[in-house]
Amino acid sequence: MPRVLLGCWLLFATSGSIAQTFACQFVASGGLDWKSSRWVATEFNSREPFFFKITPNDGMNSFKGDDSLERLPLNCDQEARKLKIHSCSTGAGVYVYFWEITQRGAISRLFGSAMEKDERDSLTVSPFICQKM
Repeated sequence: MPRVLLGCWLLFATSGSIAQTFACQFVASGGLDWKSSRWVATEFNSREPFFFKITPNDGMNSFKGDDSLERLPLNCDQEARKLKIHSCSTGAGVYVYFWEITQRGAISRLFGSAMEKDERDSLTVSPFICQKM
């Protein structure tokens, strides 16, 4: 009997440590372009699908298919994770918001708003949908 209980406890204890992988695709992409010293609303071409993992200890990580998120570490709100909400930033103007319950979210890129002189890069927001693998 003690072995059965130990086996059940080990199964339960390790089940929470398994990473979940999500395959995602963007449904739209829009934002602002800097043209002639002013912001102009625009639509952008859809980006390629991507994958990411969520682990119990680290939250959202291991992005594949999105260069800006593959190269930079994500800092996520620990309190929001308790609600299965992942609200993360790279610290370089890229933000990710994802809710595990609906398997929907968005990525925004805001770095271009703070560039020097009269140069700006596009500001984007791209909502996405995911499927658990």
